[in-house]
Amino acid sequence: MARRFRLLCFTTICALAVPHVASATTDENILLLGVSRAGKHDQRLTKDLSDHLARSGEQVSPRPTLSTQDRSCTDQECLDQLASREKAQVVLTTQLQENGTDAYYVVMTLFDAVRHSPLTERNLCDQCTGETLTLKLSD
Repeated sequence: MARRFRLLCFTTICALAVPHVASATTDENILLLGVSRAGKHDQRLTKDLSDHLARSGEQVSPRPTLSTQDRSCTDQECLDQLASREKAQVVLTTQLQENGTDAYYVVMTLFDAVRHSPLTERNLCDQCTGETLTLKLSD
């Protein structure tokens, strides 16, 4: 069950992240704050997403040392400061929230530090298992 959930999360994150990140960046450095699940940082999913972005040709900040407070940053002032400190033009963060059995909200925020503009994408994945998610994503 835990493995299937991780596969679900990773696939969903990648499906949501790639189109927005790819369209928002061209040779821009992305600071990935991380993936949080139930309010806690998920190091494995964060690494998986970072690796996926790098394989997709995106320039991801080399593994910055971020505090818990940094990772939970959501307001513009905080995101601006982190982007400046880490020399990133884009800041990306993802939150996974359970919504019953086999249902999850995926909330991804992409902050354009150059334009000081956030883009938040919310997606409900209902009755999600590996198979049904794959079918939904291929539509």
